[in-house]
Formats: sequence, structure tokens, C-alpha cells
Amino acid sequence: MIVVWLALVIFALGLPNDTAEFGVGPFLSVPLELPVAILLMALAPSVLGPVVRFGAALGLALLTVIKLADMAAIQALGRPFSPILDFHLLGAAWNLISGAIGTPGAWLLVVALVGVLIAIACLSFFAIDALERLARRRRSIAAGFCAAVIALGLSIPAVYPNNRSADFTSSKSTDLMVRHAQAFTTSLRDLEDFERQARVDVAAAIPSDVLFSRLKDKDVLLVFIESYGRTVLSNPLYRPHVEPVLREFDRVVEEKGYAAASGYLTSPVAGGQSWLGHASVLSGLWVDNQRRYNALVVSERATLIDDFDRAGWRTVAVMPAITMAWPEGEAFGYDAIYDEDALGYEGLPFNWVTMPDQYTLSAFDRLERERKDRPPIFAEIALISSHAPWTPIPELIDWESIGDGHVFDSQARSGDTPKEVWSDPDRVRLQFRLSIEYALANLSSYVEERLDDDFVMVVLGDHQPSRMLTGETENRDVPYHVISDDMALVGEFRRRWGLADGMLPSPQGQAVAMNAFRERFVRAASGIEAEEAPLPPAADGEPLGPT
Repeated sequence: MIVVWLALVIFALGLPNDTAEFGVGPFLSVPLELPVAILLMALAPSVLGPVVRFGAALGLALLTVIKLADMAAIQALGRPFSPILDFHLLGAAWNLISGAIGTPGAWLLVVALVGVLIAIACLSFFAIDALERLARRRRSIAAGFCAAVIALGLSIPAVYPNNRSADFTSSKSTDLMVRHAQAFTTSLRDLEDFERQARVDVAAAIPSDVLFSRLKDKDVLLVFIESYGRTVLSNPLYRPHVEPVLREFDRVVEEKGYAAASGYLTSPVAGGQSWLGHASVLSGLWVDNQRRYNALVVSERATLIDDFDRAGWRTVAVMPAITMAWPEGEAFGYDAIYDEDALGYEGLPFNWVTMPDQYTLSAFDRLERERKDRPPIFAEIALISSHAPWTPIPELIDWESIGDGHVFDSQARSGDTPKEVWSDPDRVRLQFRLSIEYALANLSSYVEERLDDDFVMVVLGDHQPSRMLTGETENRDVPYHVISDDMALVGEFRRRWGLADGMLPSPQGQAVAMNAFRERFVRAASGIEAEEAPLPPAADGEPLGPT
């Protein structure tokens, strides 16, 4: 039985924190933490034995849980787990999972996760207890053997520093825990840096009579497409299908006599937490975690909402995914917030997606743009039909027939269930691609049939989708497009920002950080020469990476 417990400990210590690192490699070296723990248990006085045993068991359990949490976070968010940043996501995760597999299934999953945590704790205790009993029965042999392994593990790499094959021991688990501890302390210090950065605001210093002087009385629509990342134009699974949709969008823009220019921005997040991308664009600050977002909400930092309000625009937020109270929206100071309830959708939801994008834009027109004798509008619009679980996929209908949304009921009942879709990774990728095609085709139709003169539309992704869809974790770029009836204005944006002509960004296009957008846009729209845009800041804390 001791062999089983020993193998279990070696497996837990060798287990990588990234599924991409799975394989034989991580288990070919002896984890140095094992002989150190056995040596301590063999040499510890009897009175300290329980303390050493409990500490070793707790450390093993905590290490295993952190590795599993890292695996999940890297897959979903493109970064390792952070207790400071991620616990607030539990509510959003519950809403998504219960919407995808139903409330009973979600509760079963919660019970299963609790069972896994209990099992990890129990197995860690039993394994360490067995190793301690073995170490105390063969105290001198265990101490001598472990001391020799530790000595060899430390000395051989020193003698052969460039020969990785000589590393028959490793301390990757300790290194991982150290990096997590460093990231934790770095996260606490980061707030001071953020608050210092927030005090520097070039856009807020532009005089009101100059602010947005190039836009005159134009409506400005800032439209976020959920999970619209660079992968849809770089990954061969998606580009052959998405590119024709953008080329059709190009045709619409040209036939309408409008102009478009496109490029890339780097989002602070991937796989989720859309509000952090929104906040980075609006504020001109790098908002890559919830702590920074909370600090922004309670700060006096101006955003694009304040800029347009100061210049005489009516500011609105169109947020079909907001189903509960949203005090942050009130704090940002919109003149009006249209959440799920205020948008008046009476049709059936598309699983987690509360309403199709076409209805969202139709409701925005009805509630705001069709008003008479109104001021120009600045609208932040979140389109969510490309949000997981990507089933069913809406279909475009005649704009005049949309009404209160009941016309979409048959579409909401169609297609496979999320459980059926998510049982096949290839099917998930297909559904994701179809949702992006729908989102872009919907906007193309909106430009063709609903927009007229005096508008500027900025269309952009909020973040890359999860790694399951992209196959990568490092790239966080999203496409963005500037469309307007003012060809000279788009030409000015293109010149200043190095954008590609039309709706297709250049494959070689270099991304600029999302937090650069506000200052760039305000300067260009106000006729003020731009300065060089900043590069994306480093991620929160040191990158943890795989073990």
C-alpha cells in the first residue's frame, strides 16, 4: 500500500498546472519536495511530528487544488488562478453554467467539486500519514537516503549547469507556489500604481469647445462584440468563413458611400470578464483585474462617458446581459442605461443569451435614435449573441418585423441543447464561428438598412475567446473597425492610427493596447495631433506559466 501512497504524492507533485504540459515529461524527475518532506518527518522530534505531518498534508492538498484551479483558469481566462481576482467570478460562473446545463445539473457539478476538494484533502492526509510512519520505522535509512537525493539534486545541476538531462530532481511545485505568493503581494501593490496612473488624464484636459469638434452632431456608437478576437482572422478554422462576411460588410459600406478602417487592439483579458475590456476602452487605463475595476468605479477618473457628456452628447449604455442591479453603471454616469428589462424583449432567451443582437440594435433605435429633436448620442452597446454556449444561433429577419421579440421564439427553440453541443469540442468551435458570423452579418445589415448620415461606429471585440477555441493563451488581440459616413474623418483615423482600409485588418497589423483608445480617439476627434500610443502593460503580477 505504501507504494500506492508514494505514487500518489509523486503524481501530485509532478502534475503540471497547465493541460498543455500534460505528458510523461513532468514525471521523469524526482520532485525535490518529496525527500525534503520525508527527511523532516524522519528527523522531527515526536512532539513536532503531528505539526510536520499536518503541514505536509495541508501543503500537498493546497498545491493540488491550486494546480487544478490554474488549469481551469488558463483554459477559461488565459491566465493562472488568482484568489484576489477570481472569487468574484463565482456568481457569473454559476449563471453561465446553470444557463447551459440547467440548475439541477449546476448543483450536481457544485456537489462534485466539493467532493473533489474533500477527496484531495483526505488523500493528502492519508498519503502523508503513511509516508511518516514509514520514515519513523526506518528513520536512519530514510534520513540518509533522502539526504543523499537532496544533495545530488542540488549538486549535479551546479556541476552541469547547461545539461538539462542532468536534472533528475526538480522543485517545480515549490517554484509555482512561490510565484503565486509573489503574484499575491504584487496584486496588493498594484492598486497604488493604478491610482497614480489614474491621476494623469490628457483627454480630460482638452477644452470643452475643442472636445470632439471633428464629430459635430454625429451619433457615436461604441459596439462591443462578445468574444470577437483576432483568432477569427488568424485561425484556419475560422478565417475562411469569417473573411467573406467582412468582405460583404465592405461591399455594404462602399455602396452606402461610407468609409471603414480596421486594426487590432490588445485586450487586458481573454476568455471572459468583458467588463474589464469595456472599462479599459472607456477610461484609458489598463483595467486587467477586478481590483482595478473597483478602484476605477469609485474614483474621480473621467471616461469617454464624461468626455461626451461634457461636449454635449447624450450618453447611454445598452447592456442586454445585465439582468440584476448594476451600481457600477450608475457610477459611470450614463444618462440612460438599457439593461435586459429596459430593452423590453418579450421573446424567449437563447439559453444564457437574453436576446438576439438584432433585437438589441432595433430596441436601441426605438428607444433612442428615433426620438425627435434629440442631441447627438454616444452609446456603448454590448452585443452578446456570440457568448457561450453558442446555441441556438439566431438568424437575421426583416428589421420591420422585430416588434417586441416574440418573432424570435421559434429560433430560440431550435438547434441542439448546450449539453449536446458541448459534448463535442469540434461542434463547440463550429457554433462559436457561426455566432461570430451572425454578429458581423447583423451589424452589416444594420449599417445597410438602419444607419444614415452623421454617425461614427466603432466595432470591436471585448476579448479573445477561451483557449479551447483559440488554441493559444498569449495572444489577446481583438479586431476593431471604424465606420462612418464622414470619409475624411475615417481617413484621418486611418492616417493617425496606421489602420488598414476597409473591414479587414492587415494580417501583419500590430495591436495597440485597449487603454490607448480613449486618448487616441479623443485627440483625433478633436483635431489634436496624437502622441505615440502606449504598449500593453505587463499582466497583473509576474506570469506564472506552467510548472
